[in-house]
Amino acid sequence: GMGKVYEAVHEDVSLGRRVALKVVGGTRLFPALVESFLAERAMLARLEHPRIARLYDSGATEQGWPYFAMEFVEGVTLEQWQRDRQPGEREWVELLLGVVDAVSYAHGKFIAHGDLKPGNLLVTAAGEARVVDFGIGRMWTEAQRGALPLLTPGHASPEQMQGEAITAASDIYQLGKLLERGVRSEELRAVVK
Repeated sequence: GMGKVYEAVHEDVSLGRRVALKVVGGTRLFPALVESFLAERAMLARLEHPRIARLYDSGATEQGWPYFAMEFVEGVTLEQWQRDRQPGEREWVELLLGVVDAVSYAHGKFIAHGDLKPGNLLVTAAGEARVVDFGIGRMWTEAQRGALPLLTPGHASPEQMQGEAITAASDIYQLGKLLERGVRSEELRAVVK
């Protein structure tokens, strides 16, 4: 919601690199919007993990709108992958283990994603999930209490719904909701809940 994402090609065509170019969105630059956008960029700069889309470059447009270029992930959303592939429970869990590893890595850098939902997980043709869109994410040192809650209804953790800070617990709750999406047997569903 804070930006628009475009597929682009790196200016240096010898690199032949396709990128996802995220530009701060809207028609006017609000300080809080720009601050949040720049915070996302700073978080991405700290993350180097094969299951997290990498930050390549950043800057500002001629109009002064901040942007950043990140790895273009050739894939479909987790929701689309699930609908097309109809994975079994084992395949679902194996896919999510890669997401858990990426989220655990981010937590080691004191970063919480805060919006782990099917639309923010892309699955490649090789069957690997990639975590994208840290726009809601926060470093644990940032004060959030009293701020406008950032969340996706239906995926937000209880503390997010109450306007509290996003932490590792928020991501763990959301990972549990993702796991539940692909678990069909009653025995496993009872463990997930």
